[in-house]
Amino acid sequence: MSTDLLQLQSYLPRYDLEISRLKRTLCILSVTKRCINQCSLFHKSSLAPIRRLPVEILGIVFEEACTLPTFGVNSPVTLPTTISSVCFHWRNICLSTPSIW
Repeated sequence: MSTDLLQLQSYLPRYDLEISRLKRTLCILSVTKRCINQCSLFHKSSLAPIRRLPVEILGIVFEEACTLPTFGVNSPVTLPTTISSVCFHWRNICLSTPSIW
């Protein structure tokens, strides 16, 4: 019986090593998955239909949106400021379209 116990206990360090190895592998896989997910989101957003609109069309859309009545809403943030805060591309369009300001 004592030899059986010793033999069983001799397996424990091997299992501990294997568990440690698997934890490291899991950590690496989790980091890799996160990177792939971020990359996927970046590519997905670059394929959005709004990205295919020419700058001139977006400029016209922004002009039209900024000429709509606000119906008495007093906000310290103007619509052109809000639109230009969406992304770098939209900011450049807003800054190059003086008629919306």
